[in-house]
Amino acid sequence: MRLDRNTGVSQPWNTREEDFPANGTQTEQLRFLVRYAVLAPSGHNTQPWLFRVRDGYLDLLADRRRALAVVDPDDRELTISCGAALGHLAVAARYFGRVLDIDTSSESVDPDPLARLRLGARAVATAEERALFAAIPRRRTTRRGYEDRPLSDGLSQACVAGAAGEGAKLTLVADAHRRERVADLVAEGDRIQFADGRFRRELAAWVRSRRSRRRDGISGEAFGLPDVLSFLGSAVVRS
Repeated sequence: MRLDRNTGVSQPWNTREEDFPANGTQTEQLRFLVRYAVLAPSGHNTQPWLFRVRDGYLDLLADRRRALAVVDPDDRELTISCGAALGHLAVAARYFGRVLDIDTSSESVDPDPLARLRLGARAVATAEERALFAAIPRRRTTRRGYEDRPLSDGLSQACVAGAAGEGAKLTLVADAHRRERVADLVAEGDRIQFADGRFRRELAAWVRSRRSRRRDGISGEAFGLPDVLSFLGSAVVRS
């Protein structure tokens, strides 16, 4: 996780709900909620965000120093990653009984501002929002194979509806022939990318061993590599 020094957050995985400063200032409450925001997923786990808390509001900034120049030259995925952190923050705010007011047009003296956030009206979290909040510290990114079983109809429909609610469209490919065609396209894309030495070097820079103390990058565990091989992951990707 990464954050501005003014937030004073460390070890967000160990955050306890009961420590939420319910009677504290908005600044104190926003600083606490950032603990959940920084657990969001990001491209290559670069965590390309900065948060600055002051005077009752929170600025979300893009950290262009962590941009992926080869795989994400237009910073599209960087912005999506920051959006994921913002989503975590909004879920956490609802869980603790507040609506998060989001202003994407406010001016800031800081470079690369994406949004200015404040705690708005009081609210009662729904069962779905409470379930989403509970999932935040348990979320993991993995490149291992999943179980070979279809999603339930209810879950599939909920995913489509969730995307629509955010102004996006999710298309689920269930037909076996179409899935094979999509898989072929993905494989072709992989071959093109890995034929590019710049892409391999950029990816290798973010691959780390399972025993690394770094809090960013892609752990060998995400690839299913045992300890002895995870030390070689970066070299293998690079070459």
